[in-house]
Amino acid sequence: MLFYYLCMVKDKIKLTESPFTPHLGTIPKAFIGREKEIEIFKNLLSDALINKPSNILLTGQRGFGKTVLMKYLAGIAKEKGFIPVYIPLDESLSDITSLTRRIYGKIKAEMENEFISLKAKKLLSKISPKISHKINDYEIQMSLAITEEEITDTNFSIFLGKLLKGRNVCIFLDETQCILKNGISRYLVNVLYAELPDKAKNWIFTMAGVPILEEKILKATPADRAFEKMIVKAINVADARNILIDTVKNTPISFEKDVCESISETTQGMPFYIQFVGDILFKLKKKGIINNKFYNENKSSIFAELSKKVFSIRLKDISSKGLQLDTIINIAAKQGRTGVSTKYLSNQIKTKNIGVYLKRLEEKGYINKIKRGEYKIQDNLFHQYILEYKNQINNKNN
Repeated sequence: MLFYYLCMVKDKIKLTESPFTPHLGTIPKAFIGREKEIEIFKNLLSDALINKPSNILLTGQRGFGKTVLMKYLAGIAKEKGFIPVYIPLDESLSDITSLTRRIYGKIKAEMENEFISLKAKKLLSKISPKISHKINDYEIQMSLAITEEEITDTNFSIFLGKLLKGRNVCIFLDETQCILKNGISRYLVNVLYAELPDKAKNWIFTMAGVPILEEKILKATPADRAFEKMIVKAINVADARNILIDTVKNTPISFEKDVCESISETTQGMPFYIQFVGDILFKLKKKGIINNKFYNENKSSIFAELSKKVFSIRLKDISSKGLQLDTIINIAAKQGRTGVSTKYLSNQIKTKNIGVYLKRLEEKGYINKIKRGEYKIQDNLFHQYILEYKNQINNKNN
């Protein structure tokens, strides 16, 4: 009887826990949409299996779900017999030597992990001699691989080719735009497009980042020829509705269709924000139907929580980089339907180097170039937070 009671309590606790995943880079319970991107990726996997490697250029605004999509694609790759390798990048890797060592070291480590699991399967050799033979071949291959420290810009493609040869591997480079400095874009394109395909053929390289990534790659080579392009866009209203409704299935909570449309509009169809809003509403409601009335009553508290956990951290990052804070505040204050010109910003901030700060903000994905010399904050909620922050500063000064 006690066991039955404990099981009931456990099930009840599970039902009251939020099923939403408002964590950056976490695959949600209901992964909906991205059918076109998934279909393209599956076709490229099929190509890689017949010795046709591919490069993918995956771009999209901050919050549109690039990292989640890559991790989802990595799962598909694994199911198809590929070794997925996810490599987050940062500015510390913005020289060729550091970057090549990081890529080689991470791929080698993932392949060694795969080998350990293969080694554990040696018990199957009694059943299948073919499996045992493949494991022995792979063990020899891994023992011949050089160390990360021995990799240089001149031997990178040679030893990476040896590492990849005969293995099906998918590599995902995240936040790639932050490392494309000092000729790295030209170097990477040359390795992936001109050198590596001659040495190994069963692989896919995905370079992901904010929209400026495509511009940086285009400076090195025509991206149409070297890369398959994927643009991750906002989730449409129907997909947003399905995400919210499907996520809360088998829980005490349900969403009315109208409120799903309101949430989609407020969040601009950004998957991360949809998960965040859904999570807060779930915790606030606990049981029953979430409608527009309940949503509107709690909008301010949702925005306050979002500001505390996301926007305040972004602004702290921005404020630590010289005049970037002044730059983005002036963009927020001036922009309407169109962007804000560099000439206006230079006059407001009194600097001749406004391009430096705009470039850094663009690389982080905080602003987007609308057209030549004109920038805008596309994230409406972040824009709203900056305006409120500006008002707070003005009130303190007064």
